[in-house]
Amino acid sequence: MTVLSRLPSCSCHAGDDMSSRKRVYDILGPNHHQGLVSQAVNYLIYSLIILAVLSAIVMFYAEHDAQPNVFPDIPSSILWAIATLTNVGHSDPATALGKCMASGVDLLGLTMLALPTGPSICSEDRQIVRELARRVVDIASWHIMAKRRNLWRRHNAMEPGRPLIYVDPQGAWSELIPENTLRCRDEAARRIELVLRRRIYVAEHFSADNVIEPEWVVRKVIHNSGWGLIPRRTHSDNVRGAFGFEPVILATDDLKKLRFPEIVHDAAATRDQHDFFQALFGDILEIKLKGVDDLSYHLMNQYTALRGLQEVLVDMIDNPQMLHDAMAFLEEGHRQVLRQYMEQDLLRTYP
Repeated sequence: MTVLSRLPSCSCHAGDDMSSRKRVYDILGPNHHQGLVSQAVNYLIYSLIILAVLSAIVMFYAEHDAQPNVFPDIPSSILWAIATLTNVGHSDPATALGKCMASGVDLLGLTMLALPTGPSICSEDRQIVRELARRVVDIASWHIMAKRRNLWRRHNAMEPGRPLIYVDPQGAWSELIPENTLRCRDEAARRIELVLRRRIYVAEHFSADNVIEPEWVVRKVIHNSGWGLIPRRTHSDNVRGAFGFEPVILATDDLKKLRFPEIVHDAAATRDQHDFFQALFGDILEIKLKGVDDLSYHLMNQYTALRGLQEVLVDMIDNPQMLHDAMAFLEEGHRQVLRQYMEQDLLRTYP
């Protein structure tokens, strides 16, 4: 557990539930969106399969006598139905019933493929997270929360006052809120539930200055192409054990494998996420859309993950130029990333 005393020289965003702001909402980024959307995609595929089989049976009996070579059996008719439903082309029916059926299947295929494949949560899970959202709103209305907001505002204005205390359990969350205590069944819903339960736990158990706000932050879906090399680690057999560095930069020439990241904002996925949470509990929590609001730079940390800790220490003596070149590349890379954030308007918050 980390307990930090926020001295006046430090700054913090007033009114933020910081433990959620920095780490917890990160789990609701692109991967979260993909996990939610995959459920709807699965339902769409199952529906298409059922429709294909049913329409194939009807078409076989309607067209077999008129076109025995095109509809010789049910499996061949299923292939026709799949082609028709997915609008990739099909043989024209000969009978009146077949033509009507083909038109209907064509229209059904277009309709289903045009349906939004946004995320969904079952009614039971929806009720659970909405109850938790109401509890968060109740906590946010506490008098102590208003007092803490004012303290943080004064702190940010550099006004004299006591040091503010912020508590973040970090790796202890798995003990404070064990996974088997979550009530939701769907994995995506369980992640939402965990976010809300953490905020409630902080308010009910920590005598600190953490602020709980009546809001839900939706992160813009941002794709980062990476730096060209992916760090590798040697993990402990213990689930929560330490790890070792497995260098991927072995020599100076390997620095040439590094690339400047390219940033792309997925506006469609962002809109899907925003609409999903607005429908889920937008009538309870204020839904805010945020881009990047936590900029920090740890170049040695980043480079050590690629080069290895011991190797970096040796380079400081044996090959300092390699280290200088790596730092210069990473610095310029981060500058370019920041410029891309600004160009794509990814640093603002929208209510």
